[in-house]
Amino acid sequence: MTGSSFNEVPQTDQGEFGFSMLMESLGRKYGAELRFDESFAALLDTPLDELCDPGEPAPGTLGELIARDDAPFSLLLRAKSALKSISYASSKPERQVCGAMGYYLCIARGLITHRSRLTKLEPAVLLVALQWAKEQPWIDDEHRSLLTQSELIARGRK
Repeated sequence: MTGSSFNEVPQTDQGEFGFSMLMESLGRKYGAELRFDESFAALLDTPLDELCDPGEPAPGTLGELIARDDAPFSLLLRAKSALKSISYASSKPERQVCGAMGYYLCIARGLITHRSRLTKLEPAVLLVALQWAKEQPWIDDEHRSLLTQSELIARGRK
Protein backbone atom coordinates (compact mmCIF):
# COMPACT_ATOMS: atom_id res chain seq x y z
CA MET A 1 0.00 0.00 0.00
CA THR A 2 1.34 3.40 -0.91
CA GLY A 3 0.97 6.63 0.97
CA SER A 4 -1.15 8.11 -1.81
CA SER A 5 -3.98 5.70 -0.98
CA PHE A 6 -4.77 7.85 2.05
CA ASN A 7 -5.50 10.96 -0.01
CA GLU A 8 -8.52 12.79 -1.38
CA VAL A 9 -11.02 12.07 1.36
CA PRO A 10 -14.17 14.18 1.67
CA GLN A 11 -14.67 16.29 4.78
CA THR A 12 -17.20 15.26 7.39
CA ASP A 13 -19.27 17.23 9.85
CA GLN A 14 -19.65 14.50 12.47
CA GLY A 15 -18.77 15.43 16.03
CA GLU A 16 -15.57 14.77 17.91
CA PHE A 17 -17.27 12.58 20.51
CA GLY A 18 -18.77 10.30 17.85
CA PHE A 19 -15.38 9.99 16.19
CA SER A 20 -13.74 8.95 19.43
CA MET A 21 -16.37 6.31 20.09
CA LEU A 22 -16.08 4.99 16.52
CA MET A 23 -12.34 4.54 16.90
CA GLU A 24 -12.70 2.84 20.26
CA SER A 25 -15.26 0.46 18.77
CA LEU A 26 -13.05 -0.32 15.76
CA GLY A 27 -10.09 -0.98 18.01
CA ARG A 28 -12.10 -3.50 20.01
CA LYS A 29 -13.59 -5.10 16.90
CA TYR A 30 -10.48 -5.35 14.73
CA GLY A 31 -7.52 -4.78 17.03
CA ALA A 32 -6.77 -8.44 17.66
CA GLU A 33 -7.70 -9.68 14.19
CA LEU A 34 -5.97 -7.29 11.82
CA ARG A 35 -2.40 -6.09 11.62
CA PHE A 36 -2.08 -2.40 10.98
CA ASP A 37 1.73 -2.12 10.81
CA GLU A 38 1.99 -1.75 7.03
CA SER A 39 -1.01 0.56 6.68
CA PHE A 40 0.28 2.78 9.48
CA ALA A 41 3.77 2.93 7.95
CA ALA A 42 2.22 3.94 4.61
CA LEU A 43 0.19 6.64 6.31
CA LEU A 44 3.28 8.05 8.06
CA ASP A 45 5.05 8.18 4.68
CA THR A 46 2.23 10.19 3.08
CA PRO A 47 3.43 13.61 1.89
CA LEU A 48 1.60 16.35 3.78
CA ASP A 49 0.89 18.31 0.62
CA GLU A 50 -1.12 15.29 -0.63
CA LEU A 51 -2.81 14.63 2.71
CA CYS A 52 -3.87 18.15 3.70
CA ASP A 53 -6.27 20.50 1.99
CA PRO A 54 -4.65 23.19 -0.12
CA GLY A 55 -3.43 26.15 1.84
CA GLU A 56 -0.07 27.10 3.16
CA PRO A 57 2.83 24.90 2.02
CA ALA A 58 2.98 21.54 3.75
CA PRO A 59 6.53 20.18 3.38
CA GLY A 60 7.53 16.69 4.45
CA THR A 61 5.51 13.67 5.46
CA LEU A 62 2.99 13.04 8.20
CA GLY A 63 5.59 11.03 10.12
CA GLU A 64 8.08 13.91 9.92
CA LEU A 65 5.45 16.38 11.15
CA ILE A 66 4.54 14.23 14.15
CA ALA A 67 8.23 13.78 15.01
CA ARG A 68 9.00 17.52 14.90
CA ASP A 69 9.47 19.22 18.25
CA ASP A 70 8.56 22.50 16.50
CA ALA A 71 5.60 21.21 14.46
CA PRO A 72 3.56 24.22 13.27
CA PHE A 73 0.18 24.48 14.99
CA SER A 74 -1.73 25.22 11.78
CA LEU A 75 -0.19 22.26 9.98
CA LEU A 76 -1.00 19.89 12.86
CA LEU A 77 -4.57 21.13 12.76
CA ARG A 78 -4.85 20.61 8.99
CA ALA A 79 -3.35 17.12 9.20
CA LYS A 80 -5.62 16.20 12.12
CA SER A 81 -8.70 17.25 10.14
CA ALA A 82 -7.62 15.26 7.09
CA LEU A 83 -6.98 12.16 9.21
CA LYS A 84 -10.38 12.44 10.86
CA SER A 85 -11.97 12.52 7.42
CA ILE A 86 -9.99 9.47 6.32
CA SER A 87 -11.28 7.52 9.29
CA TYR A 88 -14.89 8.46 8.68
CA ALA A 89 -14.92 8.13 4.90
CA SER A 90 -13.24 4.76 4.55
CA SER A 91 -15.01 1.43 4.70
CA LYS A 92 -11.70 -0.37 5.28
CA PRO A 93 -10.89 -1.05 8.95
CA GLU A 94 -7.15 -0.54 8.47
CA ARG A 95 -7.70 2.94 7.00
CA GLN A 96 -10.18 3.82 9.75
CA VAL A 97 -7.93 2.67 12.57
CA CYS A 98 -4.66 4.02 11.10
CA GLY A 99 -6.36 7.32 10.30
CA ALA A 100 -7.49 7.48 13.93
CA MET A 101 -3.97 6.77 15.14
CA GLY A 102 -2.59 9.59 13.00
CA TYR A 103 -5.37 11.85 14.30
CA TYR A 104 -4.48 11.10 17.92
CA LEU A 105 -0.76 11.51 17.21
CA CYS A 106 -1.42 15.00 15.81
CA ILE A 107 -3.35 15.83 18.98
CA ALA A 108 -0.50 14.37 21.06
CA ARG A 109 2.09 16.49 19.24
CA GLY A 110 -0.11 19.57 19.71
CA LEU A 111 -0.33 18.92 23.45
CA ILE A 112 3.43 18.50 23.77
CA THR A 113 4.60 21.26 21.44
CA HIS A 114 1.93 23.91 21.90
CA ARG A 115 0.16 22.87 25.13
CA SER A 116 -3.00 22.99 23.03
CA ARG A 117 -5.53 20.19 22.64
CA LEU A 118 -6.30 20.74 18.92
CA THR A 119 -9.66 19.08 19.59
CA LYS A 120 -13.07 19.64 21.09
CA LEU A 121 -13.04 16.23 22.74
CA GLU A 122 -14.08 16.33 26.37
CA PRO A 123 -11.04 15.81 28.65
CA ALA A 124 -12.19 12.35 29.79
CA VAL A 125 -12.83 11.24 26.21
CA LEU A 126 -9.43 12.54 25.12
CA LEU A 127 -7.75 10.53 27.87
CA VAL A 128 -9.58 7.37 26.76
CA ALA A 129 -8.52 8.01 23.17
CA LEU A 130 -4.86 8.56 24.05
CA GLN A 131 -4.91 5.45 26.22
CA TRP A 132 -6.43 3.43 23.38
CA ALA A 133 -3.82 4.72 20.94
CA LYS A 134 -0.80 3.97 23.12
CA GLU A 135 -2.05 0.46 23.91
CA GLN A 136 -2.21 -0.67 20.28
CA PRO A 137 0.31 -3.50 19.83
CA TRP A 138 1.34 -2.36 16.35
CA ILE A 139 2.46 1.15 17.38
CA ASP A 140 6.21 1.66 17.74
CA ASP A 141 7.98 2.81 20.90
CA GLU A 142 8.65 6.33 19.58
CA HIS A 143 4.96 7.00 18.95
CA ARG A 144 3.91 5.24 22.15
CA SER A 145 6.24 7.56 24.08
CA LEU A 146 4.71 10.61 22.37
CA LEU A 147 1.23 9.41 23.35
CA THR A 148 2.35 8.73 26.93
CA GLN A 149 3.86 12.22 27.26
CA SER A 150 0.73 13.83 25.89
CA GLU A 151 -1.47 11.80 28.22
CA LEU A 152 0.50 13.15 31.19
CA ILE A 153 0.01 16.69 29.89
CA ALA A 154 -3.71 16.07 29.37
CA ARG A 155 -3.94 14.83 32.96
CA GLY A 156 -2.12 17.96 34.17
CA ARG A 157 0.88 15.99 35.45
CA LYS A 158 3.57 17.46 33.26
